[in-house]
Amino acid sequence: MGRWVGPIYSEADFEKVRVLDEQVAELHPDLKAIYDDNVNAEEGYGLVYIAMSEYTFWATAHADSHFPVVQRMFQMLESAYRTGEEIIEECISVMFLENLIGEPQMIALLPPSLRRQMGRILGETR
Repeated sequence: MGRWVGPIYSEADFEKVRVLDEQVAELHPDLKAIYDDNVNAEEGYGLVYIAMSEYTFWATAHADSHFPVVQRMFQMLESAYRTGEEIIEECISVMFLENLIGEPQMIALLPPSLRRQMGRILGETR
């Protein structure tokens, strides 16, 4: 049986994701609760990725009622994505953007770099 072999990340890399998660969490009390539930759920960095996916679900559910917060979240993720940090790009792509598949109204709100990456995920050619 084969196993997935991907990039090996260090604790310092996961710390970058944790810091990004923490920054997003500061945008709204609900996001802070998501962060606390995931980061405090176990020792280490195993759940920092999960918080990012849960942020996607929260944004989708609250895009109308908390539009300014969702907009700030997208801008924050855009800025983080544009740093070129591999672990940040992967986390945002895999745990945030891929969870937007099937949500065209949310995809339309994405800033340029995230929208381009979403196009790659969806297999769009330009």
